[in-house]
Parts: sequence; structure tokens; C-alpha cells
Amino acid sequence: MTVIYPVFEDFEEALEISQDLLRKGTPLQAVDLMTAAICIRRNLTLSTRDKDFANVKKVRSIFRFELAK
Repeated sequence: MTVIYPVFEDFEEALEISQDLLRKGTPLQAVDLMTAAICIRRNLTLSTRDKDFANVKKVRSIFRFELAK
């Protein structure tokens, strides 16, 4: 297992995503925003059961995620 620690730029990205989602009326929890930001900045694919991450894809087309079964 690899532990990824957020850096300042991850927090900035999470804030920008949060602002875009708020404008669309689909806010996310802070931990989800950080997770998405970390994945975006590191070009990682998130595998999750949380369908709310589809909202991130609407404001960040480069965000890659898949719904796990």
C-alpha cells in the first residue's frame, strides 16, 4: 500500500472543485474533494462505490473514476 500525503496544490485544487460544484448546486464533503483533487493532480483513477464522484467529472473532465461493484 502506498500512502499519499496531500500537498498545498491539492488543497487549492480541492477548493476550486468545491467552488465549481457549489455553483452547480452539487457540493461534496471535504474528504471527497481532497480525494478527487489528489487523483486529478497525480493522474490516478479512483475506484469507488460513491456515485457522488460523478459530479466531479462534470466539472473536471480529466477526473478518472470507476464505480466499483
